[in-house]
Amino acid sequence: MSQFRKRRWIAGFIALALVLSSLVAACTSKKTEPEKKPDAADQAMKLPEFKPFDTKSTKVIAEYDDGKGKVVEGKFNTFLNVVAFLQPQTAPGLADPKAKEEMLKNYASFHFVADKDPSKKGDFVKKAEDNFKKDEPEVLKMYQASGSKAKSVDEVLKERGTTREDLKEILGLLSQREDYIYNNFDYVDAKINHILIGLELPEGKKRTDEEAKKRALEVKQKLDKGGDFKALAKEFSDDPGSKENAGAYEGATGQFVAEFKKAAETLPLNKISDPVKTDYGYHVMKVTERATKKLKDVKDEQKRAQYAGPAFEQFLKDFKVKIL
Repeated sequence: MSQFRKRRWIAGFIALALVLSSLVAACTSKKTEPEKKPDAADQAMKLPEFKPFDTKSTKVIAEYDDGKGKVVEGKFNTFLNVVAFLQPQTAPGLADPKAKEEMLKNYASFHFVADKDPSKKGDFVKKAEDNFKKDEPEVLKMYQASGSKAKSVDEVLKERGTTREDLKEILGLLSQREDYIYNNFDYVDAKINHILIGLELPEGKKRTDEEAKKRALEVKQKLDKGGDFKALAKEFSDDPGSKENAGAYEGATGQFVAEFKKAAETLPLNKISDPVKTDYGYHVMKVTERATKKLKDVKDEQKRAQYAGPAFEQFLKDFKVKIL
Protein backbone atom coordinates (compact mmCIF):
# COMPACT_ATOMS: atom_id res chain seq x y z
CA MET A 1 0.00 0.00 0.00
CA SER A 2 1.37 3.38 -0.94
CA GLN A 3 2.46 5.78 1.78
CA PHE A 4 0.13 8.49 0.46
CA ARG A 5 -3.04 6.44 0.94
CA LYS A 6 -5.21 7.79 3.73
CA ARG A 7 -5.27 5.50 6.73
CA ARG A 8 -8.82 4.65 7.66
CA TRP A 9 -10.57 2.47 10.20
CA ILE A 10 -10.04 -1.28 9.88
CA ALA A 11 -12.76 -3.81 9.15
CA GLY A 12 -13.68 -6.07 12.05
CA PHE A 13 -16.33 -5.96 14.70
CA ILE A 14 -14.38 -4.54 17.62
CA ALA A 15 -12.89 -1.92 15.29
CA LEU A 16 -16.37 -0.70 14.40
CA ALA A 17 -15.88 1.78 17.21
CA LEU A 18 -13.36 3.52 14.98
CA VAL A 19 -16.21 4.62 12.75
CA LEU A 20 -16.47 7.36 15.36
CA SER A 21 -13.64 9.10 13.56
CA SER A 22 -14.64 12.49 14.89
CA LEU A 23 -13.80 11.34 18.40
CA VAL A 24 -10.37 10.18 17.38
CA ALA A 25 -9.75 13.50 15.66
CA ALA A 26 -10.89 15.46 18.70
CA CYS A 27 -8.77 13.44 21.09
CA THR A 28 -5.60 13.56 18.99
CA SER A 29 -5.72 17.12 17.73
CA LYS A 30 -2.67 18.10 19.74
CA LYS A 31 0.70 16.71 18.72
CA THR A 32 2.49 14.65 21.29
CA GLU A 33 6.05 13.43 21.61
CA PRO A 34 6.76 10.01 20.10
CA GLU A 35 6.38 7.23 22.62
CA LYS A 36 9.52 5.50 23.79
CA LYS A 37 9.80 1.82 23.05
CA PRO A 38 8.49 0.11 26.19
CA ASP A 39 10.61 -2.22 28.25
CA ALA A 40 9.48 -5.83 28.49
CA ALA A 41 7.97 -5.11 31.90
CA ASP A 42 5.92 -2.27 30.45
CA GLN A 43 4.53 -4.08 27.40
CA ALA A 44 0.97 -3.92 28.77
CA MET A 45 -0.60 -0.53 28.14
CA LYS A 46 -2.05 0.88 31.31
CA LEU A 47 -5.68 1.92 31.32
CA PRO A 48 -6.15 5.69 31.63
CA GLU A 49 -8.34 6.91 34.44
CA PHE A 50 -11.99 7.18 33.54
CA LYS A 51 -14.98 8.22 35.64
CA PRO A 52 -18.23 6.86 34.12
CA PHE A 53 -20.81 9.42 33.06
CA ASP A 54 -24.09 9.67 34.99
CA THR A 55 -26.82 7.79 33.11
CA LYS A 56 -29.84 8.85 35.21
CA SER A 57 -30.64 12.26 33.72
CA THR A 58 -33.88 12.51 31.71
CA LYS A 59 -33.05 15.96 30.35
CA VAL A 60 -33.44 16.38 26.57
CA ILE A 61 -30.14 17.82 25.33
CA ALA A 62 -30.55 17.71 21.53
CA GLU A 63 -33.01 17.28 18.68
CA TYR A 64 -32.62 15.88 15.18
CA ASP A 65 -34.78 15.33 12.08
CA ASP A 66 -36.48 18.72 12.50
CA GLY A 67 -37.37 18.01 16.12
CA LYS A 68 -38.92 14.60 15.49
CA GLY A 69 -36.10 12.87 17.31
CA LYS A 70 -34.77 13.78 20.75
CA VAL A 71 -31.60 12.86 22.65
CA VAL A 72 -31.89 12.26 26.38
CA GLU A 73 -28.79 13.06 28.43
CA GLY A 74 -28.76 9.81 30.39
CA LYS A 75 -29.06 7.71 27.24
CA PHE A 76 -26.30 9.69 25.57
CA ASN A 77 -24.06 9.22 28.61
CA THR A 78 -24.72 5.48 28.39
CA PHE A 79 -23.39 5.66 24.85
CA LEU A 80 -20.25 7.49 26.05
CA ASN A 81 -19.65 4.81 28.66
CA VAL A 82 -19.93 2.12 25.97
CA VAL A 83 -17.42 4.01 23.83
CA ALA A 84 -15.11 4.18 26.86
CA PHE A 85 -15.35 0.39 27.03
CA LEU A 86 -14.72 -0.14 23.31
CA GLN A 87 -11.92 2.42 23.06
CA PRO A 88 -10.40 2.72 26.56
CA GLN A 89 -7.37 4.72 25.46
CA THR A 90 -9.56 7.51 24.10
CA ALA A 91 -11.89 7.51 27.13
CA PRO A 92 -10.37 10.60 28.83
CA GLY A 93 -11.12 12.67 25.74
CA LEU A 94 -14.83 11.99 26.03
CA ALA A 95 -15.14 14.79 28.58
CA ASP A 96 -13.82 17.35 26.10
CA PRO A 97 -16.71 19.65 25.05
CA LYS A 98 -15.86 19.49 21.34
CA ALA A 99 -15.51 15.71 21.44
CA LYS A 100 -18.85 15.41 23.25
CA GLU A 101 -20.51 17.59 20.64
CA GLU A 102 -19.19 15.40 17.82
CA MET A 103 -20.16 12.25 19.70
CA LEU A 104 -23.65 13.64 20.24
CA LYS A 105 -24.01 14.04 16.49
CA ASN A 106 -22.85 10.45 15.99
CA TYR A 107 -25.25 9.13 18.60
CA ALA A 108 -28.22 11.03 17.16
CA SER A 109 -27.38 9.73 13.69
CA PHE A 110 -27.65 6.13 14.97
CA HIS A 111 -31.21 6.75 16.06
CA PHE A 112 -32.04 8.73 12.93
CA VAL A 113 -31.20 5.65 10.85
CA ALA A 114 -32.91 3.22 13.24
CA ASP A 115 -36.06 5.37 13.20
CA LYS A 116 -36.33 4.81 9.45
CA ASP A 117 -37.05 1.11 9.97
CA PRO A 118 -37.54 0.24 13.68
CA SER A 119 -38.47 -3.34 12.82
CA LYS A 120 -34.86 -4.11 11.87
CA LYS A 121 -33.32 -2.96 15.15
CA GLY A 122 -33.73 -6.32 16.90
CA ASP A 123 -31.96 -8.17 14.09
CA PHE A 124 -28.97 -5.85 14.24
CA VAL A 125 -28.78 -6.11 18.04
CA LYS A 126 -28.84 -9.92 17.83
CA LYS A 127 -26.13 -9.91 15.17
CA ALA A 128 -24.07 -7.53 17.32
CA GLU A 129 -24.43 -9.84 20.30
CA ASP A 130 -23.34 -12.89 18.30
CA ASN A 131 -20.34 -11.11 16.82
CA PHE A 132 -19.19 -9.68 20.12
CA LYS A 133 -19.26 -13.12 21.76
CA LYS A 134 -16.61 -14.26 19.29
CA ASP A 135 -14.25 -11.50 20.42
CA GLU A 136 -15.18 -11.48 24.09
CA PRO A 137 -12.22 -13.59 25.33
CA GLU A 138 -9.74 -11.29 23.59
CA VAL A 139 -11.43 -8.20 25.01
CA LEU A 140 -11.11 -9.58 28.54
CA LYS A 141 -7.46 -10.48 27.98
CA MET A 142 -6.77 -6.98 26.73
CA TYR A 143 -8.27 -5.41 29.83
CA GLN A 144 -6.50 -7.81 32.16
CA ALA A 145 -3.19 -7.13 30.42
CA SER A 146 -3.85 -3.42 30.92
CA GLY A 147 -4.24 -3.76 34.66
CA SER A 148 -7.92 -4.59 35.18
CA LYS A 149 -8.68 -7.08 37.96
CA ALA A 150 -11.98 -8.05 36.32
CA LYS A 151 -12.61 -11.76 35.86
CA SER A 152 -15.30 -11.35 33.21
CA VAL A 153 -16.36 -8.89 30.53
CA ASP A 154 -19.44 -8.08 32.59
CA GLU A 155 -17.18 -6.92 35.42
CA VAL A 156 -15.23 -4.77 32.95
CA LEU A 157 -18.46 -3.26 31.70
CA LYS A 158 -19.48 -2.46 35.26
CA GLU A 159 -16.14 -0.70 35.81
CA ARG A 160 -16.91 1.43 32.76
CA GLY A 161 -20.36 2.32 34.08
CA THR A 162 -22.33 0.24 31.59
CA THR A 163 -23.86 -3.19 30.97
CA ARG A 164 -23.97 -5.92 28.37
CA GLU A 165 -27.46 -4.81 27.35
CA ASP A 166 -26.22 -1.27 26.75
CA LEU A 167 -23.29 -2.60 24.73
CA LYS A 168 -25.51 -4.79 22.53
CA GLU A 169 -27.88 -1.92 21.80
CA ILE A 170 -25.14 0.55 20.86
CA LEU A 171 -23.30 -1.95 18.70
CA GLY A 172 -26.57 -2.91 17.06
CA LEU A 173 -27.32 0.74 16.27
CA LEU A 174 -23.78 1.20 14.95
CA SER A 175 -24.16 -1.83 12.71
CA GLN A 176 -27.55 -0.62 11.46
CA ARG A 177 -26.09 2.75 10.49
CA GLU A 178 -23.24 0.98 8.72
CA ASP A 179 -25.74 -1.12 6.77
CA TYR A 180 -27.68 2.01 5.83
CA ILE A 181 -24.55 3.65 4.44
CA TYR A 182 -23.60 0.54 2.49
CA ASN A 183 -27.03 0.29 0.91
CA ASN A 184 -27.63 3.94 0.10
CA PHE A 185 -24.29 5.47 -0.89
CA ASP A 186 -21.89 5.28 -3.82
CA TYR A 187 -18.13 5.60 -4.19
CA VAL A 188 -15.85 6.77 -6.98
CA ASP A 189 -13.61 4.09 -8.46
CA ALA A 190 -10.60 5.04 -10.60
CA LYS A 191 -7.52 3.71 -12.33
CA ILE A 192 -4.53 6.02 -11.98
CA ASN A 193 -0.89 6.23 -13.02
CA HIS A 194 1.31 8.63 -11.10
CA ILE A 195 4.93 9.56 -10.52
CA LEU A 196 5.79 10.90 -7.08
CA ILE A 197 8.64 13.32 -6.62
CA GLY A 198 9.09 13.03 -2.89
CA LEU A 199 10.26 15.46 -0.24
CA GLU A 200 11.58 12.73 2.06
CA LEU A 201 14.15 10.41 0.49
CA PRO A 202 15.96 7.27 1.69
CA GLU A 203 18.79 7.56 4.22
CA GLY A 204 17.34 10.74 5.67
CA LYS A 205 17.90 12.86 2.58
CA LYS A 206 15.40 15.60 1.72
CA ARG A 207 14.37 17.79 -1.19
CA THR A 208 13.14 21.32 -0.83
CA ASP A 209 9.66 22.09 -2.07
CA GLU A 210 11.18 24.10 -4.91
CA GLU A 211 13.47 21.23 -5.95
CA ALA A 212 10.63 18.70 -5.91
CA LYS A 213 8.30 20.91 -7.93
CA LYS A 214 11.00 21.62 -10.53
CA ARG A 215 11.73 17.92 -10.95
CA ALA A 216 7.99 17.13 -11.21
CA LEU A 217 7.61 19.75 -13.96
CA GLU A 218 10.51 18.14 -15.82
CA VAL A 219 8.78 14.77 -15.58
CA LYS A 220 5.52 16.27 -16.86
CA GLN A 221 7.36 17.80 -19.80
CA LYS A 222 8.84 14.42 -20.73
CA LEU A 223 5.39 12.80 -20.57
CA ASP A 224 3.81 15.60 -22.61
CA LYS A 225 6.40 14.92 -25.31
CA GLY A 226 5.34 11.28 -25.50
CA GLY A 227 7.60 9.75 -22.87
CA ASP A 228 6.74 6.25 -21.69
CA PHE A 229 4.94 6.43 -18.32
CA LYS A 230 6.21 3.03 -17.21
CA ALA A 231 9.83 3.85 -17.93
CA LEU A 232 9.64 7.31 -16.39
CA ALA A 233 7.92 6.01 -13.25
CA LYS A 234 10.69 3.45 -12.79
CA GLU A 235 13.35 6.13 -13.26
CA PHE A 236 11.87 9.06 -11.33
CA SER A 237 9.13 7.95 -8.90
CA ASP A 238 9.81 7.95 -5.18
CA ASP A 239 6.77 5.81 -4.43
CA PRO A 240 8.17 2.29 -3.82
CA GLY A 241 4.67 0.81 -3.88
CA SER A 242 4.07 1.66 -7.54
CA LYS A 243 7.24 2.75 -9.35
CA GLU A 244 7.87 -0.73 -10.77
CA ASN A 245 4.29 -0.92 -12.06
CA ALA A 246 3.99 2.26 -14.14
CA GLY A 247 2.89 4.12 -11.01
CA ALA A 248 -0.44 2.31 -11.15
CA TYR A 249 -3.18 2.31 -8.52
CA GLU A 250 -6.84 1.49 -8.77
CA GLY A 251 -9.83 1.40 -6.46
CA ALA A 252 -11.90 3.82 -4.42
CA THR A 253 -10.58 7.37 -4.51
CA GLY A 254 -11.57 7.83 -0.89
CA GLN A 255 -8.56 5.80 0.21
CA PHE A 256 -6.20 8.57 -0.89
CA VAL A 257 -5.18 11.79 0.85
CA ALA A 258 -7.38 14.78 0.06
CA GLU A 259 -5.37 16.47 -2.71
CA PHE A 260 -4.68 13.21 -4.55
CA LYS A 261 -8.33 12.17 -4.12
CA LYS A 262 -9.60 15.44 -5.59
CA ALA A 263 -7.32 15.10 -8.60
CA ALA A 264 -8.33 11.47 -9.13
CA GLU A 265 -11.99 12.51 -9.17
CA THR A 266 -11.71 15.63 -11.33
CA LEU A 267 -8.85 15.33 -13.84
CA PRO A 268 -9.86 14.85 -17.47
CA LEU A 269 -9.27 11.22 -18.46
CA ASN A 270 -5.92 10.33 -20.04
CA LYS A 271 -4.52 13.85 -19.59
CA ILE A 272 -1.16 14.39 -17.88
CA SER A 273 -1.76 16.59 -14.86
CA ASP A 274 0.17 19.55 -13.58
CA PRO A 275 2.08 18.56 -10.42
CA VAL A 276 -0.35 17.80 -7.58
CA LYS A 277 1.08 18.66 -4.17
CA THR A 278 0.48 16.52 -1.07
CA ASP A 279 2.40 16.18 2.19
CA TYR A 280 4.59 13.60 0.45
CA GLY A 281 5.69 15.73 -2.46
CA TYR A 282 4.47 16.35 -5.99
CA HIS A 283 2.54 13.84 -8.08
CA VAL A 284 2.32 13.88 -11.86
CA MET A 285 -0.88 11.96 -12.58
CA LYS A 286 -2.96 10.43 -15.34
CA VAL A 287 -6.44 9.05 -14.70
CA THR A 288 -7.28 6.36 -17.25
CA GLU A 289 -10.69 5.20 -15.98
CA ARG A 290 -13.27 6.54 -13.52
CA ALA A 291 -16.75 5.40 -12.56
CA THR A 292 -19.32 5.84 -9.78
CA LYS A 293 -20.20 2.50 -8.18
CA LYS A 294 -22.49 1.28 -5.39
CA LEU A 295 -21.01 0.32 -2.03
CA LYS A 296 -23.49 -2.54 -1.67
CA ASP A 297 -21.95 -4.23 -4.72
CA VAL A 298 -18.52 -4.52 -3.05
CA LYS A 299 -18.47 -8.09 -1.76
CA ASP A 300 -15.20 -7.98 0.15
CA GLU A 301 -16.14 -6.69 3.63
CA GLN A 302 -12.78 -5.12 4.36
CA LYS A 303 -12.68 -3.24 1.06
CA ARG A 304 -16.30 -2.16 1.46
CA ALA A 305 -15.54 -0.74 4.91
CA GLN A 306 -12.48 1.06 3.53
CA TYR A 307 -14.34 2.45 0.52
CA ALA A 308 -17.21 3.66 2.71
CA GLY A 309 -15.07 6.21 4.55
CA PRO A 310 -16.02 9.25 2.43
CA ALA A 311 -19.69 8.22 2.51
CA PHE A 312 -19.66 8.16 6.33
CA GLU A 313 -17.98 11.56 6.36
CA GLN A 314 -20.50 13.03 3.94
CA PHE A 315 -23.43 11.51 5.83
CA LEU A 316 -22.28 13.06 9.12
CA LYS A 317 -21.49 16.37 7.43
CA ASP A 318 -25.03 16.61 6.09
CA PHE A 319 -26.72 15.32 9.25
CA LYS A 320 -28.12 18.18 11.35
CA VAL A 321 -28.43 18.17 15.14
CA LYS A 322 -29.79 21.00 17.28
CA ILE A 323 -28.08 21.10 20.66
CA LEU A 324 -30.35 22.50 23.37
